[in-house]
Amino acid sequence: MVPRCSSLMELPFSIGNLINLENLDITRCSSLVELPFSIGNITTLKKLELHGCSSLVELPFYIGNMANLKKLELIGCSSLVELPFSIGNMTNLEKLKLDRCSSLMELSSSVGNMANLKDLDMMRCSSIVKLPSSIGNMTNLEDLNLEGCSSLVELPSSIGNMTNLETLILQKCLSLAELPPSIGNMTNLKIMDLKRCSSLVKLPSSIGDMTNVEKLNLDRCSSLVELPFSIGNITSLPMLSLQSCSSLVELPSSIGNMTNLKELQLYNCSRLVELPCSIGNITNLKNLSMGSCSSLVELPYYIGNLTNLEILHLDDCSSLVELPCSIGNMTNIKNLSLSCCSSLVELPSSIGNMTNIKNLCLINCSSFVELTSSIGNMTNLVSLQLFYCSSFIKLPSSIGNLHNLKSLRLNGCSKLKALPVNINMKSLDDLHLGDCWLLKSFPEISTNIRVLKLNGTAIEEIPQSIRSWSRLERLHMSYSEDLGKSQHAFDLITELHLSDKGIQEIAPWVKEMSRLERLVVKGCTKLVSLPQFQIHYKS
Repeated sequence: MVPRCSSLMELPFSIGNLINLENLDITRCSSLVELPFSIGNITTLKKLELHGCSSLVELPFYIGNMANLKKLELIGCSSLVELPFSIGNMTNLEKLKLDRCSSLMELSSSVGNMANLKDLDMMRCSSIVKLPSSIGNMTNLEDLNLEGCSSLVELPSSIGNMTNLETLILQKCLSLAELPPSIGNMTNLKIMDLKRCSSLVKLPSSIGDMTNVEKLNLDRCSSLVELPFSIGNITSLPMLSLQSCSSLVELPSSIGNMTNLKELQLYNCSRLVELPCSIGNITNLKNLSMGSCSSLVELPYYIGNLTNLEILHLDDCSSLVELPCSIGNMTNIKNLSLSCCSSLVELPSSIGNMTNIKNLCLINCSSFVELTSSIGNMTNLVSLQLFYCSSFIKLPSSIGNLHNLKSLRLNGCSKLKALPVNINMKSLDDLHLGDCWLLKSFPEISTNIRVLKLNGTAIEEIPQSIRSWSRLERLHMSYSEDLGKSQHAFDLITELHLSDKGIQEIAPWVKEMSRLERLVVKGCTKLVSLPQFQIHYKS
């Protein structure tokens, strides 16, 4: 072993005399330019590691004499331009690692003679333009990694002969425009990763013959316009990922045949207008993510058949006006996220049937006006997020039935004037009402609140009853002259906000707020001075 000898420029010719050597590690000898041809005499060698030999330009022809070699590692040999033709004589080789051989222009056609090769790693061989057709002779190959081969334009049709291949990684093959139809012959393939193949326009219909595929990743295939109808034949597929396929206009109706699909990722498919009705047939689906599908106008009625769905993400679906009433049939939903659905006006009353839901998120739904009273049936709801819903006007009194609700966030609901009265949400721990400018009445909806944020509201007085809130740890308020009437609460306030442009000085009673941790001063252009007390200021 001679690893990390960064100044080593050559190996002695006599190294060829080590005729019983089985492992040779020359890792990170970054100054090594070449190997002596005598190295080919070590015919007993089983493992040769040249990882990080970044100055190595070529391998000697006689390296092909190493007929017993099982692993050849050339990772990071960034100056290596080609492999000798004789490399094909290594017929017992099982692993060939060429990761980051960024100057390697091509593979010798003789590599097809490596009939026992199981693992070929060419990750980030960024100068490789094509593979030799003889590669199809590697019929025992199980793993082929071509990730980051950014100059690779095509795959040879003979690649379909690799019928034992289980993993094909083509991630970041930026120049790859199509796959050969013969790829469908890889019937044992389990993982096919095409993430960021940004030039890929379509998939061959033969892809439907890959009936054993367990993972198909097409994320960020930004030129992909459609999926072949035959994709529905991959009935064993548990996950299909199409995130950021920004040219994808529709899904084929055959997708409904993927009855074992558990996760469908469609995030940022910005041109996708609708889903096929057949999506309702994927009854084992648990996770459907459609965030940032900005052209999506509606969901099909049959989506309600997805009764095993647990997660539905529709964030930033800015064209979505309403949800179908059938959505209430999804009684196993645990997380429903509709943030930034700026055209969404209301939720159907059937949504109250989602009695197992734990998190409902409607952040920044600027057209959303009010919640249906049936929301009170969501008795397992833990978190309700409605902040920055600028058109939101009221909460239904039925919200008092949400006995498991811990977090209610309504900050930035600038049209909200009041909260329901005569309710006690015993589990409520976190209540945010900051920047609800029209809110005047103090929220007495729970005595168990731990965090209460009222800064930016019109609330100026704090009731005496707050003294009985034994769990209250943080109270955020806005400064006003009338706040001075609530001295009973001074030792509860932990954060005070000042945003009055006309204020010149702060009343001295502020210094009586013994637990004040933070004083936020914003836009007070006429303020002359601050009280002399130890506090963390932020402006």
